[in-house]
Amino acid sequence: MNEVWKESPLKNPDLPRCYVLTVNSPDVFWNENGFNFFPIYIPTTKLNEYKIRRVVGIYQPPTKTVFIVENFDTEQVYRHELQHYFLHLHDSKSQGMGHHQKIWKECEPPRYQRSIKTIVMRMIEENQELKENN
Repeated sequence: MNEVWKESPLKNPDLPRCYVLTVNSPDVFWNENGFNFFPIYIPTTKLNEYKIRRVVGIYQPPTKTVFIVENFDTEQVYRHELQHYFLHLHDSKSQGMGHHQKIWKECEPPRYQRSIKTIVMRMIEENQELKENN
């Protein structure tokens, strides 16, 4: 945190609670791009209309808890959600929200990008499914 902010609000902050949603959870779905996610429904300006976002992890400010979907990139997603937590500690008004702050330029990418491992592992799984179905 000291590299992003000259004065850190805490020297050794406790880590937030973390829960991993397994692929067996009824709330977890698979994306054709090769990763598991859970949907979040965001209201639009129109009545009873929502946008759906595919989320691989989320930081919940009121409880200081991280939720991560089981994927090959779980560690990468956890690091990203920790940045939201650190942002929340540094600027409590932000509640850790947003992807425009300096922390995203210095510590982690602002959005999830599948790793080579995720891409390759998904290709292997798809190949096995093809063999089983033929």
